[in-house]
Amino acid sequence: MIVSPVNFSSAGIARLQAGIEHHVAGGYAPGAVGLVACGDVVESFVVGHADLGRSQPMCRDMIFHLSLADGQSALKNILSKPRRYLISTTDTVTDINGEIITGDFRPRNLLRPPFNLPAPVEVIDDSIVEPGRKIGVWRAEDVRKALGA
Repeated sequence: MIVSPVNFSSAGIARLQAGIEHHVAGGYAPGAVGLVACGDVVESFVVGHADLGRSQPMCRDMIFHLSLADGQSALKNILSKPRRYLISTTDTVTDINGEIITGDFRPRNLLRPPFNLPAPVEVIDDSIVEPGRKIGVWRAEDVRKALGA
């Protein structure tokens, strides 16, 4: 979801997030990623889960829109709850994870610095989206160790 209002406030973002959380809790969707931008100001949030069983946190492609520090923080936050697995997109063609401003876009290879995740336990080819794009499944405990979380 991308929304570009003329002006927005923290209270407005909180209302938008609460509305999306309400829809997710009501079963309309297992999860959602919100990205709101106005000029140079960008707010993002992730709610819910990636699967209908509500066992995997939502994060598909979210990492591609976050600065390196925000990406690491997001992964640590997702894994601060009891989770068995992390499912996320990674880009195996990317050798260096260059910095961006949160809200921009850059492919991320989660096996390269600063993430340094181990090899995923399962890999789903997602190269129809972009060559080298994969969906990785990692054991949450392995990701926590790699991130020092």
